[in-house]
Amino acid sequence: MRLYFFTLLAAILLVVPVEAQTNSSSAQNTAANNVLSGRNLILNGDAEQATDTMWAPFWQPPGTLEEAGYGQKPGEWRKGVQGAPHGGCCYFRLEWQDKQTTKAAFQTIDLSALSVQIDQGKVWGYLSGYLGGIVEGNTTVHLEVSWQDASGKELDKMSVSAVMPMDLRRAFAGVASVVQRQQSGPVPRGARKAVVRLSGEPVKDSQFGYLALADNLSLTLSELNAAQ
Repeated sequence: MRLYFFTLLAAILLVVPVEAQTNSSSAQNTAANNVLSGRNLILNGDAEQATDTMWAPFWQPPGTLEEAGYGQKPGEWRKGVQGAPHGGCCYFRLEWQDKQTTKAAFQTIDLSALSVQIDQGKVWGYLSGYLGGIVEGNTTVHLEVSWQDASGKELDKMSVSAVMPMDLRRAFAGVASVVQRQQSGPVPRGARKAVVRLSGEPVKDSQFGYLALADNLSLTLSELNAAQ
């Protein structure tokens, strides 16, 4: 009887860690599948997140990236006219005066749930957005993602083509315009963070300041086999 008891106890102790390991692996796979599901990993990438202030939630530094309603800023778009297809109610604005500086907002995305897939070279990234400004304006707009390791060291970078004033088509109404830009590429092995950065850069002097506009910013990931 005593021998049977200790045999049973040993079997139970063996099963519990195996179950715990299985549950942990299952949870990790679920988290990875959620990230690889094609959903947009940028929080408030469409400027539709409700806010009590004029500033876009989830973007850093605080008080940098503005949310504005279509038709609320005189001269940019008329009320009821969206700059981007399915643009919703609002869009992003970066506005500043100093011609010696650029202005940027960023967002950091945790990729640790995908560590296994990333280190096997199986993850592909898709970055896209509608970028622009004032037609015949003075600002170039950039959108990029920096792939970083756990310590914050940059491993690689992916950027969409910059949008310059000459790229903008005259809008149906108002003087603002945005055009779509997109890019895709592999996520480098060792990446644990994705830092998405929207920025504006002066291209010539202006007494009226500088303005970068954007809407429908998106970063999605998928397994490499599914992308091919």
